[in-house]
Amino acid sequence: MFSPRTPAARGRPSPYTHSHSRSLRVSSTTPRRNLRNQTNLASHSFHASQLVEETSQHRIEAFGAPLPVLITEALNLSDRSTTEITACIDPSGWAWLVGGRKLFVWRYKSSGGSRTVQCKELMLPPSDLAHSAERVCVIPSENDGQPAACVAVSPEGIVRYWPNIAFESSTAEISAELRGEECAKVINFQPHGCLLATTTSSLLLLEPVAGQVSIHCKPLRASQGLFSGLSKRMSSFIFGASPLQTNGAPLQTILAAPVDEYDDDEEEEDRRSFYVLSGNNLSKWQVPSIGPEKLLYQIDAERMFRESLARKVWEQDSIQLPQLKIWLLDLQLTREGVVMLGAGVNLEAAQVVYYALAYFETYDDAHPVNVSDLVLLDYTQKYTEEAEDHLIEYKLLLPSENSNVVFIYSANSLLMLQDNTALDKMDFKTAGDCILGAGRSDGMAVFFSNSHGIFSVSLPATDASVLDESNNQTHFLSRNELSGMVANMSRMSELTESDDSKTKLKAAFIASISGDQGEALSLVEELLLLARHDADGQGSELDTVVAEVSKDLIDDYPNADPRWAESNRQDSTSNTASVIITQQLKDKEKAHDFFVGFLKKYGLWEKLSVVAIRDSVMPTRLLLCEHVEKLQAALALRELHAEHHKIVDTCINKALKQRKVVVPASLTPQDMFYREVSKIHDIIEFLLAWEKDFLASDQPSAGVVNTVLSVNAILESMLHGALRYRQTHADLYAGNNENIPEYIPWSATNSMRKCIVEQIGISLQKGVAESREVDVQGTLFQNIVGLADIVMDGYASQLKSLQCHPERTEDYSKLEREFERERHKIIASL
Repeated sequence: MFSPRTPAARGRPSPYTHSHSRSLRVSSTTPRRNLRNQTNLASHSFHASQLVEETSQHRIEAFGAPLPVLITEALNLSDRSTTEITACIDPSGWAWLVGGRKLFVWRYKSSGGSRTVQCKELMLPPSDLAHSAERVCVIPSENDGQPAACVAVSPEGIVRYWPNIAFESSTAEISAELRGEECAKVINFQPHGCLLATTTSSLLLLEPVAGQVSIHCKPLRASQGLFSGLSKRMSSFIFGASPLQTNGAPLQTILAAPVDEYDDDEEEEDRRSFYVLSGNNLSKWQVPSIGPEKLLYQIDAERMFRESLARKVWEQDSIQLPQLKIWLLDLQLTREGVVMLGAGVNLEAAQVVYYALAYFETYDDAHPVNVSDLVLLDYTQKYTEEAEDHLIEYKLLLPSENSNVVFIYSANSLLMLQDNTALDKMDFKTAGDCILGAGRSDGMAVFFSNSHGIFSVSLPATDASVLDESNNQTHFLSRNELSGMVANMSRMSELTESDDSKTKLKAAFIASISGDQGEALSLVEELLLLARHDADGQGSELDTVVAEVSKDLIDDYPNADPRWAESNRQDSTSNTASVIITQQLKDKEKAHDFFVGFLKKYGLWEKLSVVAIRDSVMPTRLLLCEHVEKLQAALALRELHAEHHKIVDTCINKALKQRKVVVPASLTPQDMFYREVSKIHDIIEFLLAWEKDFLASDQPSAGVVNTVLSVNAILESMLHGALRYRQTHADLYAGNNENIPEYIPWSATNSMRKCIVEQIGISLQKGVAESREVDVQGTLFQNIVGLADIVMDGYASQLKSLQCHPERTEDYSKLEREFERERHKIIASL
């Protein structure tokens, strides 16, 4: 999802290593010194106005003030293998980060007209367990711009309180007396103080004393029976001191209700409620300013979620599905009450984990008797017992209580759900990057990651034309580029009036980009009439037209390149703009992303079936995926072109000669070859032919090995780039009908499979045999394994598709034997 960041040097000690000489540091975003190998983090990666990424469905940009130098330094120099780092973002404008025993607190939103962002470093209580930002609560000052107070609790229950974080020495420290339990979470619960919850759902109220360096700890207990109105002192006098009460259920989360929940009540006392999700239950508590706390109700949320999910997914009563395994994951506030994130898997059916949002109406303290609404996410994962912890690590976030957007996130991925229908999945692709914390601010969902600091995720700008249904995580196509796309379609009226279906689809796409939704909808209505499937299973005319337009996009002529303008065909409909080949390829990927989004938004995607290709048929959506896979292969080839220019240039010339392509004087063979992306795979056969000719001549061992290594690098990079896109974007190209025809990826056709297997043989017989250095042999074996992975993945995809066709059992068995034979041959050769 994000671009990588250059790692900083590790010559200095980790900022989380405790230094006795100082335990409070104050830093400013105003540079005090040049940090070694900092790569301009304060001014680049974390700049407040930086747009990180925008697609047709989401916008990601840096949020708030630039990160203080202390934070960027801490993120760069920490040793993640020994130090767990977590962060929290508070709506008040404060954020904090915890690593080891160190706590960093700073304002990410400026206040009081000051542009300087102060960062305080505080020391947490000693602990044998890892500290967490979730056990810290920053209490903002009532006067904006003044330093905040802070409460931090160790896992064992040592409470440290700073009335003013500007003065580290002015602290109070007490024990919460958890008696063997572990603190899980501390949350702000003004005007009463802070709430502490243990991992086994015991509850305590931490009450700072106004104007004093003091804090008290009070266990919360459900009022019951005859003595529910007695004070704590009186009940202790009658019955003796009672141990800390706990229901023993594992805590999922604790959530404070809005401060103004009871503003309309006539009672003058300050009352506030909170929710606890633990074990199978959801409970609501109320804490008044005077008198004992009350457990308003406790409901069996697991049973309600189980019943709703069973009906939604399997259309059965939950009593008929005793094997249904349920997890309650997280909770957030809504305008009517709360929404709960849950998951479930039917262990006796397909091992698939389903995720859903369950809404409860709790706004008037009424006892919910059922789930008011259940929204099933268009997102599932394969269940295995070993991966269970990973499958249920998701958390929930709503930008505001009235938001129509919901975020579900884990450390490495982020899901954005709009209007309970459109789901956009974003993954962290940079090694080591992950979400350290999240929160909401000014109605925005904000997150904190290793590489990008605090950033917001939202819907794209309202003037971004269309295609808001796209899920592809490509980089943003700017409004200027969109305008250029439309400008290149000067014959718009001719396109609209044409009776040709392909031309109409292009016209509808262009109309949607230019903002003419009425024209786009009108044309789409005509196109939907084409979605009548042929009786012979060859798909509809709509499938053919969509496939052709998709191919035209990846093979398009870049009109904005002045060199192409001189030689371009008059009937070209160009959608890309760049004078650099690499950028032209990236622009085509962006345009294709918009095209897929356009198909989804206007209801054409769900009408797609199959299309004829390579003497067979394949799902049209997978052919569209194949087109972008070839763009990835072209980008990979282009990236290695300069390094292996002698080989690649020779093969490009041979490919163009075979195609009988004439190169205009204003262009180069590279321009012509990379323009026609749909035929990018042609170069692979020429690479092997060139390699075999070279090896057949009398060459020294070094030349033989280098040539084999070069061809391996090109093949592996191209094919792995395509395979990686296919695997990471499977959700984007998923369809409703799982009974697909036999699927043979372009990288697994007979000719491609033959080329890859042949190259594996050359690597063994020529490369390994001629190499004398152990590290070179190791590289060659890695190449062989990488190429073998591609072969095996092709077989796996083909076999999986054949499983949907019981009538083709013989074909499946034959292919499976071939797969086992090839796998054994490769393994034996190693």
